[in-house]
Amino acid sequence: GYLTIKICKERPLVHNRIPLTPWARAFSLFRPLGNHDFRVMFLARFLMQMGILTVQEYMVYFLKDAVRDFTLFGSRVTDDAGQAVLVIFLPMLIASLISACIAGVYSDRSGQRKLVVYVSGVIMMLSCVLFAFTRYFTLAFCVAIIFGSGYGAFSVIEWAMATDLLPNPDDFAKDMGVWSLALVLPQVISGKVASAVLETFNDLGPKDLYLGFSMIFVLALIFFIIGTVYIKKIQSIS
Repeated sequence: GYLTIKICKERPLVHNRIPLTPWARAFSLFRPLGNHDFRVMFLARFLMQMGILTVQEYMVYFLKDAVRDFTLFGSRVTDDAGQAVLVIFLPMLIASLISACIAGVYSDRSGQRKLVVYVSGVIMMLSCVLFAFTRYFTLAFCVAIIFGSGYGAFSVIEWAMATDLLPNPDDFAKDMGVWSLALVLPQVISGKVASAVLETFNDLGPKDLYLGFSMIFVLALIFFIIGTVYIKKIQSIS
């Protein structure tokens, strides 16, 4: 925070804004959603984050109940699911960092932001399909790296697209706050939705199939498909 204050230079306001009444201020929070492209991007981000959080939040339970044997390339790395998640998440984060840098540079140079979203969405879809049928830790480890590459690319481009689509220069800070709701709301909702799916399908199939976890990844797959396709509706970005 200190470095941001010292290094980032603010552009001073060139005019004084008329104070808003409390009702007008409350109404202004929803004004950016009246912009078609911003609204589409908001909903697309909401869906994609629902998929991402569904995968991430239930990974530890998936490893604990469905995988159980944490042998990586012939060597047992741990007996604890919590530590196994760290083993998987570290390369996932590294892959996401690398893909974010590559996707950001490519998007800025080519201007093809939608293309990056499509590719990253397909990568995460493929990862969900593989996770749904994975019961081996080594394979889960490899799939997590694939998922991370898609996640990183999407994460950097969604922010770039959001800044491109902000409708009013005078309300950038407020509108970015509204934009952040597309990340916050899935954090509240995704766990409850995935939990209901897990309990429902675990009761339907044989216990050793762990059908509930497969259906959780199918649920994430559906979110990714709808969110990725919905991006096509944005008109002002190529």
